[in-house]
Amino acid sequence: ESLSAESSILVVTNPPYGHRISKIKSSTSVSTSTSRRQKIHPLLPLYQTLGQKVHDMSHNGRNKVGVCILAHDSALARQSAIPNMKMRFVSIHGGLTCHAMGALLEPKA
Repeated sequence: ESLSAESSILVVTNPPYGHRISKIKSSTSVSTSTSRRQKIHPLLPLYQTLGQKVHDMSHNGRNKVGVCILAHDSALARQSAIPNMKMRFVSIHGGLTCHAMGALLEPKA
């Protein structure tokens, strides 16, 4: 897997980990027949938006997109729905264990 400068986009991000943001919120989620409470991470919309932007860049039909997310919560990074995300390395950052998650997306029309 490699990127060439003339035909690629590289996205590298270190989004917030959520430790200074409010604790996991409870939100009401309605299923088909009953209402139940489900825990929603406050950063989930951020990671979903990041995933959508990366998806949009890879579907322009012209560029490979390399992406690396440095995240404290690897499960949250996977919820970005970026395909083929793999653990690249683990490190300590600000006293927290962090996971470098990466993927290379081929251009799609």
